Amino acid sequence: MGQLAKVQPQSRALTEYCEPPLSDGLRAALNSRQSVLELKVPGPVSRALLQAYVDGAQPPLADEEEIDTIIARLAVALPRKRDEPGVDSVKLDIYASALSDLPLIDLRAASDWLINNVRFFPSVAEIRAAVAKVAGPRIARVARAHVLILRHDRDWTPPATDTNETDVDRIVGEVLAALPSKR
Repeated sequence: MGQLAKVQPQSRALTEYCEPPLSDGLRAALNSRQSVLELKVPGPVSRALLQAYVDGAQPPLADEEEIDTIIARLAVALPRKRDEPGVDSVKLDIYASALSDLPLIDLRAASDWLINNVRFFPSVAEIRAAVAKVAGPRIARVARAHVLILRHDRDWTPPATDTNETDVDRIVGEVLAALPSKR
């Protein structure tokens, strides 16, 4: 047991936040590479589902304790240069302050990515870049949902109802009655 065990992704992040549910068609539209202008304009039910998705799609931000845990995990997994005594706690405070605006699930996923893909302990900028990389697909889905909501608000019109012959006869009769010279 002299070797370090392989670091496993933290599954707790998956249980704390899940994207709001969507129908298969809406999920496919949000994940599509097709232009939103080429997609069908969503109807009122789809718009309500998209709005619920957007409203619930913001994951909780990381708190200082969680950031400290993630940074400690990175410090154990990745080599770094030796600092002077007392510098570690100051660095931890700087990292916690600089990363506190990031969603916890993205920060955890980025730490997993960094452990598997970098050779040395990352800077704040490198952690933020990794968060941007792993959060990109979720952010893109939320942005597409916003645009589809806007398309509904701008372009959706209720479908025309089928009129039967008696309605047509009644409407024509009313028009002819209003215009006696056209009989």
